[in-house]
Amino acid sequence: MPPAPPAPPAPYYPPFNVTWKPTYMMNRSTIANPTGNLSGYQDAEARAFDSRFGIISFDGGTMSCLNQRRYPSTGVCNSKGCDACKYAKTVSTAEEQARRIKAVNPTTHVWTYRNMQLGLSRNEHDCPKMYQDDWHGFWLQDKKTGKPLNLGKATQGDCDAVAPASDYGIMDAYYLDWRNATAREWWLDVKLGSLINSTNLDGFYWDDPTFGNEQESIRDNFNATELAEIDYYMQKTRLEGYMRLSAAGKFCTGSTCFHGVGTAFDCACSGAPWGLRNLNCTCITPAAKAKANLMTMQAQSPFPSFLDIPLPNAAVDTIVNCPGPAATMALSTDKTLAPGVLQLSCLPGTGTMSVDFASFGHPVVGSHRSTTGPSVDCAAFKKSSTGCDAGPAVLSRVKALCDGKQSCRINTTDPIFGMLLPNTPGCNNNNATNPLQLAVRATGCVGGTGGGERAWFREALAGFLLTRGDHWWMGFGWIATRSPIYYPEWDVDYGVPLGVMTVVGNVATRKWSKISVSLDLATMEADFVVSA
Repeated sequence: MPPAPPAPPAPYYPPFNVTWKPTYMMNRSTIANPTGNLSGYQDAEARAFDSRFGIISFDGGTMSCLNQRRYPSTGVCNSKGCDACKYAKTVSTAEEQARRIKAVNPTTHVWTYRNMQLGLSRNEHDCPKMYQDDWHGFWLQDKKTGKPLNLGKATQGDCDAVAPASDYGIMDAYYLDWRNATAREWWLDVKLGSLINSTNLDGFYWDDPTFGNEQESIRDNFNATELAEIDYYMQKTRLEGYMRLSAAGKFCTGSTCFHGVGTAFDCACSGAPWGLRNLNCTCITPAAKAKANLMTMQAQSPFPSFLDIPLPNAAVDTIVNCPGPAATMALSTDKTLAPGVLQLSCLPGTGTMSVDFASFGHPVVGSHRSTTGPSVDCAAFKKSSTGCDAGPAVLSRVKALCDGKQSCRINTTDPIFGMLLPNTPGCNNNNATNPLQLAVRATGCVGGTGGGERAWFREALAGFLLTRGDHWWMGFGWIATRSPIYYPEWDVDYGVPLGVMTVVGNVATRKWSKISVSLDLATMEADFVVSA
């Protein structure tokens, strides 16, 4: 009977070796995961967008294979032949992707994916050892069949070149037998070592750190003594891998290394699907709790940390990428959706706003999504032919909420909308399948965030700047379900912090050399003031 498993490493706590040079530039303090970018490293436009982030992290699905689908177990081969592993190149593909991104921006850190317990047939390190009898001792065997336990779909070597992200489940996934000393050495020296020794890859997402967490029933194949031994050697190897990674000065995130920071506020959406929570909801965090959240964040400042923000939901909101600012938001009677919140915001340090336009329906410039392209002319922002006039009452209400401010939020629960919508001429498309849009434009500031889907981003940014440490990143976590967005606030130069956060009453403040940041914990409104 092996001894009890060693304690797993504390995420990012000493002795983790931080070697990346600290930077307070927000554009270098961002992280994103490009969802299902299966176009590969040949896509120059995707590389240009990815290189804007401080960290671009490719998960397992994006580490695409370089061959067409084939089924050698059935004798069906493609034009490249029947070698089950020859074209399983996800590791070298990720390496090349990293090299090309760094050619665009050498300061972008590139992360990739490593699995702790599974051998995946799409990976060139795993595949040769999965289908050769000499290596069967590397994998846990099904006691009934004598074949390797397989979480995959038993395609015996299938590997896709270009396919929808959902097709990446079509692969074999064997469980490593951690009791095998040779298998453990291979995992450390080759599978993890290839990343540690890479000159292009800076870190990785570390998946599945405990045996059977991917499929709990896998544990039913073993008795208590066998499970204890597997778990012991898995955790022992995990700890050794963590220490090697630390010694190399590289980072990881995910279930082994992730050390995330919280947020100053909590948003609640009654009846909203999981994907919309914390997105377009009214934040109701009491000031005392918000203060406690910020103090917890500040206590984590010495350690590398991530502030994960929710991705926008394309089905509900529309990006309007134009200066002004201008924004649209969905007005829906579908009670399963979060209540719509439109937020207008000047870029920090660029003045205050004056609303001059409000309409229902998709505006002319708001019917497209643009995350990377140039801003469009806000002068063309007007009512579409299928829309309807919001009317003076709505315009007056929006002006009362927004005029003279850096930022304002407008919620569809406002009585003004419920009172007017049923009787507004031309507004007969107010339903769940074709919801109306509120379109608002303001002038007076140089730029704006736009888009109701960006509601609460400004406040999350304030919380990040109030508490951040030397090695902090803000952005989107791994395995994103939608493409990331690069926010213009990330290109603003806030300077360097001149001290730590202070809280007086309900207002938290931190002075930066170029723009001071404050957050009212009672109203959850952020303020950015150009430093004198």
